[in-house]
Amino acid sequence: MSKRLYTMQMEIKNALEWNAVSSKLRAQMHSAPAMCRKDLAKMIGRIEGLVHQLGSEEVEMRRSKKTTTPRHAGLLEQINKSITDFDQWLMLAHLQHG
Repeated sequence: MSKRLYTMQMEIKNALEWNAVSSKLRAQMHSAPAMCRKDLAKMIGRIEGLVHQLGSEEVEMRRSKKTTTPRHAGLLEQINKSITDFDQWLMLAHLQHG
């Protein structure tokens, strides 16, 4: 039986999508070696902070009837890069401590 070692390039397009992605990341975190889980949990926590900011920005965008803002695009890019970083950490954790 092989373990799934990557997140399959998950990314979000809005804050509402985070819930599903977060569940998948947490499930994968629990499959990681015990000594790495704390770091992975911190990464998820940092992403959640960014998602909270993204949600606030999306509320402001709806109020001002804008489809996007530079801040929104920047937050999305930062969040999706962080998801990719989580993926890489997870793979390294399995390879090093597997």
